[in-house]
Amino acid sequence: MRTPDGALRSKSHAEWKRDKDAAEAAAAKAKQQPTHQPDAWETLCGQLRNHGSTHSQRAAFNETYERGVSAGLSWQEIYRNLAALRKQYETTTVPMSPSVKSRGF
Repeated sequence: MRTPDGALRSKSHAEWKRDKDAAEAAAAKAKQQPTHQPDAWETLCGQLRNHGSTHSQRAAFNETYERGVSAGLSWQEIYRNLAALRKQYETTTVPMSPSVKSRGF
């Protein structure tokens, strides 16, 4: 340690103890802070966030997720929105071109 006049000296026992106690207290405080435990709805939303078979579908799912989070919706409401979007993509029929229709598909 440096003294006010610039000389070097060793720490006293009390200084060592104070520094050690402060470090232990900081470590204990860091351990006490709860970690985020996602609930089931949040996990389901995370799974549907990147759902889709095309880039545009995945972008739509991600946008719906982000919009719900930024609007402060509950995870259950966000999941309902994502599930509705998934159902829309799964039930949408793609129109066939005339050449495919003439083959009898």
